[in-house]
Amino acid sequence: MAAAQTAAHQVVANASAAALPVVGIVSNAEMVSCFVEVPVNLVSTSPRPAGRTVLEIGSYREIVLSLSDLLGGNDRIGFLLTRRPLWLAGGEYQREDADQVKVIALVEGVMQADGARLIGPIRCRRCNHPVPPERARILGSSSCLCIRCQQAEEKR
Repeated sequence: MAAAQTAAHQVVANASAAALPVVGIVSNAEMVSCFVEVPVNLVSTSPRPAGRTVLEIGSYREIVLSLSDLLGGNDRIGFLLTRRPLWLAGGEYQREDADQVKVIALVEGVMQADGARLIGPIRCRRCNHPVPPERARILGSSSCLCIRCQQAEEKR
């Protein structure tokens, strides 16, 4: 992770970019998307409605990954480098008990994909927090809600 962090800091310094920790990667047959930890003070709120917490970024995007952290199954596996400004949509879906300093957001369409892949835990399709593997196995990984979001959905 140290090598990935050093490379990320170098790009941040050279290009006035933001380095956001990557906590998961998911792809379909066409595009790779990633889950990142976003400091709340770094983003603006997007007015558009969203079905889950999504981070909207500009055209520059680069992922720097740490092979040892990927293989070791660590929580953070690298960094997404992007230019500011950043817009956060669907922030209301984050957990009330979660850290109020940062949120987990999905960044869609980071790069072209070659087949469907998943790195990291299966994540809730609403709040982006990890879903226990047993629950994801029962419900299916593509449309899985965590227990908290499922209960909120049922109350509506």
